[in-house]
Amino acid sequence: MKPKLPRGIQRRGSALYATFTWRGELQRRSLGEVTVSRAKEMRAEFVTQVIKGTYVPAKEQRQLDLVAAATVEVEQAGLVSLNAYFADNYRPWAKDNKKPSTVAAYQAYWSRYFEARTDVPLSSVTITTVATWLQEIADSFEVNSDTLGKCRSILSAIFTHAISRGAYPAKSAAENPAHGALIPSSDKAKRDTVAATAEQVRAILSALKGMPLERAAVAICAMLGLGPSEARGLRWSDWDRAKQQVHVQRNYWHGFEGTPKTPKRNRFVAVARELREILLALWKHQGSPVDSWVLAAPEDSRHPVVLDNLAKRSIRKRLAEVNAQSEKHVIWLSWYCYRRFHGTAVRAESGSSDTASKALGNSKEIADRHYIKPADVLPDVRKAVTAAVAGLTA
Repeated sequence: MKPKLPRGIQRRGSALYATFTWRGELQRRSLGEVTVSRAKEMRAEFVTQVIKGTYVPAKEQRQLDLVAAATVEVEQAGLVSLNAYFADNYRPWAKDNKKPSTVAAYQAYWSRYFEARTDVPLSSVTITTVATWLQEIADSFEVNSDTLGKCRSILSAIFTHAISRGAYPAKSAAENPAHGALIPSSDKAKRDTVAATAEQVRAILSALKGMPLERAAVAICAMLGLGPSEARGLRWSDWDRAKQQVHVQRNYWHGFEGTPKTPKRNRFVAVARELREILLALWKHQGSPVDSWVLAAPEDSRHPVVLDNLAKRSIRKRLAEVNAQSEKHVIWLSWYCYRRFHGTAVRAESGSSDTASKALGNSKEIADRHYIKPADVLPDVRKAVTAAVAGLTA
């Protein structure tokens, strides 16, 4: 027979509990696996707290403990430098949650612009601190306002992460110190981006005849409007010949295969007759594969070709030979110039930026700002203006 427990002490399994009354309610507190004599002492301490009015119920005590632990974490985080927080907290999180190309860009910006000036306590950073850093970057580097904007965006992302983790003392996202920092003016003008013209695309495709890989790479960017990583991510199984379309559903960047940058970039694009002929020529040249990379590297078909190397070592060489043998002057622009050609040409043909943005897989705002680069008045704009002013001099 088990010995009788003292008044106010209960047992459940191997653990003991103390029971007592607080404000007319029965309280039951776990004491753990302790001796009976220790359980009596612990119950007596609770009763003394009740008498003195300092007793806190178990549920409320747990909440207080959580608040205290969070406060300690914030205080400890405040002693961590922003540099250390980026390296030990934000960057590992970004690797798991962002595209490899985005992580690489953040690291490059951090190493170039921030690493030398952010050995300061994380919690000490203010709007003024961020604004000062941006001004120092503008004074020390030849950067334009877009680059400074990206610098601020990176800091904003890091502080958003720190705030959400309780590592930066802010009550809301509105207190992110990067949000309110003004971007300083820059003397360096933003470099204008251009789109290839139809004549330039036609000339380079003609110059690359007999080179199925190089010709297909240019055609894919110009006729499908794909970016380099999207073009490298194409597989033959993505091409539905019956429906005359390609499914753009993956990226291939520096050895990383992943999904497109945004959900809109996962899209179907139309394959015109001209592109079909070029793709068939490459497919036959590769031995009519069932499924492999469309732009497979000749030296190792397990991986897509590196487009920058293809342009440097093969395309430019061919263009130099063509230019030396004729009066023509065919120039190499860039892979994105052919994507801009696509956006600009679709916009001119359709009369709709919305249609062009769908073809590119971007929002209308991004398409208008970065990819639609007309060299002349767009046909629909000319028509509308002509109609609007007609008869004014009658």
